[in-house]
Amino acid sequence: MNLAFVRNESQEYSKLTSSNSRNLAFAGIAVVWILSSESATEALNYFALWFFGLALFLDLMQYFLGTILWAGFDRYQQNKLKTKFNNENAQVELEEFDAPWWINYPTMICFVFKPIAVLVGFGHLLYSIILY
Repeated sequence: MNLAFVRNESQEYSKLTSSNSRNLAFAGIAVVWILSSESATEALNYFALWFFGLALFLDLMQYFLGTILWAGFDRYQQNKLKTKFNNENAQVELEEFDAPWWINYPTMICFVFKPIAVLVGFGHLLYSIILY
């Protein structure tokens, strides 16, 4: 086993978790919509609906923040390395550097809370169905 294997496994599970969370959030919204057949206002009163919406929002924010942070870091490093190597593009592209320790924290927070929001939504939905 090596680091490449570990990273590959982590990325594979991350993709599956994100995809399944997104699909389950949409399914949860559909269930709430079916259960509240009287009106859209009634659907908005379902506590679970808000958690499914939160999960989708966190999904969007995970990818949005990842894009912004990594694109900004790329631009910063590119400018820094161009200055260091006098705009010699070949050398700029080959130079090795480390990413800051905090760069993935915002996306990891979204990633962790996304499936939790889906689980809370379904937990409340099941509780509501069983109780009534």
